[in-house]
Amino acid sequence: MFSNIVQGLVQSLEQVCPQSEHRTCVRHLYANFRSEGHRGVLLKDLLWQALAAYTKQEFYIVMDEIKRTSKDAHAYLEKVDPNTWCRGWFNTNVKSGLLHNNTCESFNSWIKKFHDQTILSMLEGIRYKLMRTYVRKKEMINSMEEAIGPKIRKKLEKEEDEASSCCCTYAGQGMFEVECLGRRFVVDVDARTCGCRKWDVTGIPCSHAISAILHQDGDPNDYLSPYYSKEMDLKCYDYIIYPVPSEEQWPRSGQPNIEPPKSRVTPGRPKKLRNIGVEEPRNPSAIRKGGNKNQCGHCRKFGHNKRSCEAKLRHDERRDRARQFYRENASIDWSLDMFAVFTIC
Repeated sequence: MFSNIVQGLVQSLEQVCPQSEHRTCVRHLYANFRSEGHRGVLLKDLLWQALAAYTKQEFYIVMDEIKRTSKDAHAYLEKVDPNTWCRGWFNTNVKSGLLHNNTCESFNSWIKKFHDQTILSMLEGIRYKLMRTYVRKKEMINSMEEAIGPKIRKKLEKEEDEASSCCCTYAGQGMFEVECLGRRFVVDVDARTCGCRKWDVTGIPCSHAISAILHQDGDPNDYLSPYYSKEMDLKCYDYIIYPVPSEEQWPRSGQPNIEPPKSRVTPGRPKKLRNIGVEEPRNPSAIRKGGNKNQCGHCRKFGHNKRSCEAKLRHDERRDRARQFYRENASIDWSLDMFAVFTIC
């Protein structure tokens, strides 16, 4: 489960879902990190390196670099539990290395047109849309010729390409010593683990594991986590969302009708869009509080428009002089003296 570091959500998740792994959305983590004054490209890159570290050793190396860059930034990150935001502490049973809740954001954008409706209309619209989507997803999965999806296939092929730079040595009992780019990793093919922990966390064989698998004439597809199989995808959409008749066909309960709560219409246009994060791309044509920077359509520079562009004014002035010269010397044989215009201008 992902959250945005709200303490109330963290405590509720621990009570309601004590067995589930709780992770922090890195977009919200960086937004809070940046709002505390820890800004700059260097700190941002180091933070993402710490987030993406699959081992605790790599995490501590990056944290030491952050400490040398900014002690305050290091002290801020020390207060956040790394179990929720660093891959080096992720549970290997989950088989997911996700660091953000973009899935929730995509779903929220998917149902955006129902946001301003009443509660029943909104739920009915979402139910109908999900009912249709479940059927389309199941048909799409059944039409797949391969046993895994195209996205997982692309990731696996990338790891296979990187495995060409690895050199492995068999040690016995399914264990290999793999050397890659000056670093050595221990791969246990039978236990499906690697010293880099990428295979352990994601369930997709890393380049070191693929090198060991190919060394014993194995197929990397057979060592993928079963969570990525076609059968598991079908199980996700195995349950159906049942159709619902219109309201006049509903049975009567004999209880008084529930009246809607009294609401006060607030001034202004109702808000539909969510708040944009500090690092999210914004609409370049939207008018902001500080005003938009003008970009010239002639020289493509910022700070002025095409009308006040000095380069365009000089260009127009040369063009006007050339036209004036042509009008005054219309009888000249231009096939012989064409260079005269360019010489004068």
